[in-house]
Amino acid sequence: MLQSAKSRRLLSAAFVVLIASFAIGCSSNDEPNSPPSGGGGGLELNSPNLGPAAVYAHTMPATLTTYNYHCKIHSSMTASVIVATGGAATASVSITDNAFNPTSVTVGPGAVVTWTNNGGNTHTVTSN
Repeated sequence: MLQSAKSRRLLSAAFVVLIASFAIGCSSNDEPNSPPSGGGGGLELNSPNLGPAAVYAHTMPATLTTYNYHCKIHSSMTASVIVATGGAATASVSITDNAFNPTSVTVGPGAVVTWTNNGGNTHTVTSN
């Protein structure tokens, strides 16, 4: 089957997003599903741009505190991760266009929080 140049570009872009999403979910020893323990750029939470269906997973540090975050592209989108003794081992946050849901999750030290972009626009997860 012949593909148009536009179809090849779309497939290439989708492949890059898939590879980037997988890389975010790998640890330094390349074991899948082991998110990196620290955020990039000096921020605890610092995802790349997350297109539709992209996933960002992050292992929270042992520090008991509240990590407020926002979308760099849509500054009205705000939420928080509370790290507390006795908190959950994992949490999931849905990103929709204009909202994080839930807007607050409480997890224990070392917990993995996963954000999934279920919206149609690009978003980020970025510490305040």
